Amino acid sequence: MIPTAFVWEDGRKYAIDKVSKPERCASRKAGGTGYRYTCQVGGKICHLTYEENYKWFMERK
Repeated sequence: MIPTAFVWEDGRKYAIDKVSKPERCASRKAGGTGYRYTCQVGGKICHLTYEENYKWFMERK
């Protein structure tokens, strides 16, 4: 399972250009545990996390 895009809160959709291998880890800001994907979107790096209860989220800055 590899993410290919995400939809932001305001409804805008962003395509993910590059995804690294998932790492099992805990979210330091949002809490919870799961697999963190380091993604490149438009030249910027972001982290998407997939929790084992089928929930995706992105930490805010």
